[in-house]
Amino acid sequence: MLRLGLDEAALGPILGPFCVCLTTFSIPAHVPQTDAPELYDLLADSISQTKNIPGRIAVADSKVLYSQSTGIKTLDAGVTAFLVAAGFSLPCSLTDLLSALSPQSDIKALKSTPWLAGAEDFSIPWNADAKDSQTNLKAALDKLGISFHLPSLRFVPAGAFNREITAHSGKGGGIRSIITPLLKEALGNSDERRITVDRQGGRRYYGEWLNDILPGAPLRALEEGPKRSAYTAGNRHIEFLVGADGIRMETALASMFAKYIRESAMKLFNSWWVKRVPGIRPTAGYPQDAKRFIADIKAAGAMPDNPDTLIRRL
Repeated sequence: MLRLGLDEAALGPILGPFCVCLTTFSIPAHVPQTDAPELYDLLADSISQTKNIPGRIAVADSKVLYSQSTGIKTLDAGVTAFLVAAGFSLPCSLTDLLSALSPQSDIKALKSTPWLAGAEDFSIPWNADAKDSQTNLKAALDKLGISFHLPSLRFVPAGAFNREITAHSGKGGGIRSIITPLLKEALGNSDERRITVDRQGGRRYYGEWLNDILPGAPLRALEEGPKRSAYTAGNRHIEFLVGADGIRMETALASMFAKYIRESAMKLFNSWWVKRVPGIRPTAGYPQDAKRFIADIKAAGAMPDNPDTLIRRL
């Protein structure tokens, strides 16, 4: 059975890329699937939902593990440990990592975005040294026969984000278009799988979207409530859960990957602008501070001719 999680990072900011990640775990047949334990339970000896537990990798909602004041270290350790578990060679450049995780259309957008030109020189991991935790995680996965697959990612800079919004007549349709390739991949063939998507906002009804992705499939709505929307299509079980990244490990890990890539890109973004507008304070890209940052760029006469290359429309 497959356990898959899908989550995004940075839906609210107006500066920097929008990132969405899909993670996949293969669970062997000897693990009971009826009332099956969660990955958090299966990997309790090597995973923690809180930070700073010796010998354990912290896996939780990225908002719990990262803040500007505490820094990237916990995300760095977790993401890189799972990359190693998936057989990905580290260290590498951000370009190498994105090329392994993202479709070519996203890589093309990356290369055409001036402030991301330094991605080939940006090293992954940032600074973490978590070899003991990486070894414990790999041993725990191997003992249970659980495989972690290399994630899939959408990396969408401002210009590409705005084109999606224009093409699909609004933010909702644009976001759906960005996520759809990952959801198609998650639904895959008819192999048994559970897909958990972190649900944003008040949307409750996903049947039309799923029918578009799985035309002719025997889709059945199990629940479309305020906290959970659940569907089945053959052996595929799909859940859209409010707060999924705090409940399901696979979705929390997707949140971590998306946030980690986003923060790596923002480090490059801020470094690029500091060289062109000396003394400008870095930004995380959220609306209030982004307005300050944009005003500083304008005051320095450095605003791009086409603001769509910089500012995401919301």
